[in-house]
Amino acid sequence: GGTHRNWASYGSGNTLADESQRQLLDAPQTSGGLLVAVAPEALAEVQTLLRAEGLGEFTEPIGRFGPRAEAWVQVR
Repeated sequence: GGTHRNWASYGSGNTLADESQRQLLDAPQTSGGLLVAVAPEALAEVQTLLRAEGLGEFTEPIGRFGPRAEAWVQVR
């Protein structure tokens, strides 16, 4: 139920490359905990800190912020 409620709350602001991504993006047990926004100039420092904590597998950027568009989140 939480997945559907999450999508109802903010799904209209998303575009997905594939509908199967919806389940991952809106999973209630992980909403809000999967992403970290980092200024481009701080990326190397944050990657170093994550690696030092044993989180090296989670250091690759997966997106970027851009100008506000019709869709809030675009997954490609």
